[in-house]
Amino acid sequence: MRIAIEHLAEGLHPIHLEDTPAADFIPDEECRFASPVKVDGTLTVSENSLVLQADIAVSMTFSCGRCLEEVEEHISGEIATYYEKTDRAIPDGEELTESDDVEILDYGAKTIDISRRIAELVNLNIPMKPLCSEACKGLCPDCGTNLNVGACGCGTRMVDSRLHILKTLLKEE
Repeated sequence: MRIAIEHLAEGLHPIHLEDTPAADFIPDEECRFASPVKVDGTLTVSENSLVLQADIAVSMTFSCGRCLEEVEEHISGEIATYYEKTDRAIPDGEELTESDDVEILDYGAKTIDISRRIAELVNLNIPMKPLCSEACKGLCPDCGTNLNVGACGCGTRMVDSRLHILKTLLKEE
């Protein structure tokens, strides 16, 4: 996602963007975008710098970590980035370092790309193990039936005979 900055005058500018990113935007093939990414915020422009403050919102679809049903999660957060314009030549061997919230722009830059910042925010907020509900019963380990829908006909699982003594300890309490 890019913001055109070439013809912006100094001052405060509202930013409203909505776009569906490419499939490789999120490295995990287990999740998909359920809605476009929405960016709402402000861009403050001064002579040699720009400051972007924006709220990001998107809905994504995941597979439940227990029953494999589809789960839709809303992901939101804010980004704040300082862009500094410079035409300083960087000598060989010296690296121009960027902190987490500062990016260096060439004076002739016509756009700023905020895709990397959005990808960072989304990737950091993807749930590690999405669940359709906290009470999800998952799948039967023997037949694979979704236990949220109903019981399966597998009956009780065979207990390893070596662990049988532990089961008797629980009955005594």
